[in-house]
Amino acid sequence: MGRASSCIAASRLAEADPDLKFLYTAPLTYYCLPKVLEAGPHSRELDYHVQPGRYLSNLLIPREVFSFHLGKGGKGTGERMHVVPSGRALGGGSSVNSYIRIVMMYMRPAPSDYDDWETNHGNKGWGSKELIPLLKKAETYQPNPHHPSHGYSGPLKISFASGHRNVGEELIEVGTAIDKSQSRAPDLNAFDSTGSTTGRYIDSNTGRRSDTAHDYIYNKDLKNLTIQRHRRKSQVRTNLWKPANTFRNHNKPRLHRNIRDQCKGSQGFHGF
Repeated sequence: MGRASSCIAASRLAEADPDLKFLYTAPLTYYCLPKVLEAGPHSRELDYHVQPGRYLSNLLIPREVFSFHLGKGGKGTGERMHVVPSGRALGGGSSVNSYIRIVMMYMRPAPSDYDDWETNHGNKGWGSKELIPLLKKAETYQPNPHHPSHGYSGPLKISFASGHRNVGEELIEVGTAIDKSQSRAPDLNAFDSTGSTTGRYIDSNTGRRSDTAHDYIYNKDLKNLTIQRHRRKSQVRTNLWKPANTFRNHNKPRLHRNIRDQCKGSQGFHGF
């Protein structure tokens, strides 16, 4: 799982079993520990997180909300090395991604993609019949709250932009006029048509970003979930009786925790 999805997992586990203690880190989550560790800072109610239009300030103003990863050069890039940023605040990329369509765009895979996981790759229980209900559970699709392909009571709000680019609108109108076999559908995720517009992870009523930190962690009183910032997993050691984990920060002493039952990791898109 990534850092954004790990917030969902941590929240649901904490609610399902109030007696369960677990350690959450972004990018790693460890269950049955009494702390939550985050490699970066908090994102709670900070305008450059909750207001999508301020996303660019996170790149222009030095803040510790990104990790920058240097890729290796290769034939596909003309031997050039590219720097790829990824979210490092609580909520991962969902807390820092831009508001433009290409990054905060709401998009779900086709059902056949999920079915391939189950039928072609042998992952039982990972087909569209099992996974699409989970996606619907997470969302409130504001353009049409009762559409059968979408959810209408989840914490993540999905909306469309209030205005459209004139050139793009005219292109769609001309295309459907020339090719009568093509029709315009407003929903790319309707499963039975080809859409022409895209939704975004923005609440149309408030203009706030929909991110997993605010919609699954900060808005709930989870007594068994504690957040500790600026920590990374350094080492996992196990023996017959108890696993031991070491968490580090370059400016803080090492933190050791023993795990009672299980150790489960959740890494970000780029890992560390």
